[in-house]
Amino acid sequence: MRVRPATSADAPAITAVRVASWRTGYAGVVPDEVLATVRETPRPEMFDYLAELPHQHMFVVAEAPDGTISGYCHGGPYRTDRDDAADPDADRCGEIFAIYVSPTYWGRGVGQALLSRSLPWLSENGFTQVRLWVLADNPRARRFYEAAGFHTDGATSVYEAGAARLRLVRYRYRFGADTG
Repeated sequence: MRVRPATSADAPAITAVRVASWRTGYAGVVPDEVLATVRETPRPEMFDYLAELPHQHMFVVAEAPDGTISGYCHGGPYRTDRDDAADPDADRCGEIFAIYVSPTYWGRGVGQALLSRSLPWLSENGFTQVRLWVLADNPRARRFYEAAGFHTDGATSVYEAGAARLRLVRYRYRFGADTG
């Protein structure tokens, strides 16, 4: 497996990974009618975004030996839109916006390989910590982040998926901290 920067040519495969991961991983958590509406083709603007990422943004893919895109990770500066209060540390925080692995590759180290490439990149680009949001009712993802050294920090938010309101919890990873 190889982890490399995503290109605009990867947009269809990235979308396929997201769709498969959502429909399998969120089954029983996100309402079926919402999962059925997950867009199966890339948005047109995704091609331009991948061709020229904004400053301090990263987007990497995991590529299997046969060339199949098995997962992706997307991150950049922390987005404060889910926070209720002003956060003096927000400008030094990076965020993992999304990390998804095709269910076919679950348990094969793809997610860890993506994080192993993404976390150093975020640190090298000036971020002192990384945050991410995860569905509270997603134990598989929560175990993955905890094993990678992330810890919940007490912040919660709500993701509205159709008529459903799904609780999110925030995880934090501090560079240089004891992650044991």
